[in-house]
Amino acid sequence: MEFEQLRANHPLYIMYSSGTTGVPKCIVHGAVGTLVQHIKELWLHTDLKRDDTIFYYTTCGWMMWNWLVSSLTAGAKVLLFDGSPFHPHPGALWEMARDEQVSIFGTSAKYLAAIEKAGVKPRRAMI
Repeated sequence: MEFEQLRANHPLYIMYSSGTTGVPKCIVHGAVGTLVQHIKELWLHTDLKRDDTIFYYTTCGWMMWNWLVSSLTAGAKVLLFDGSPFHPHPGALWEMARDEQVSIFGTSAKYLAAIEKAGVKPRRAMI
């Protein structure tokens, strides 16, 4: 492997806006700015520590996947999930969180509405 020193604003990735406030647009994110923002959110806002296990139900195409990967900067364990959150049953993610001792569980409002509709009680699944 060869490593190369790059500028702080070197493009890291291109993300696309959702288009909720107009036409969707692409936004280029720089390497250091993105890393500093993620560290601020994870270390300060989320209080992520080395002994935490963090999980965020997301796909690798959504920006939260990049944020989740940045959890490695704190030395935390990152738990990834691939597949339907309702397989083999609607409480599967909560049982996984319990079994893997997840200390930080992230998800979307849409998922929470779906499990509410399915009658899932996360507190019961965590026991």
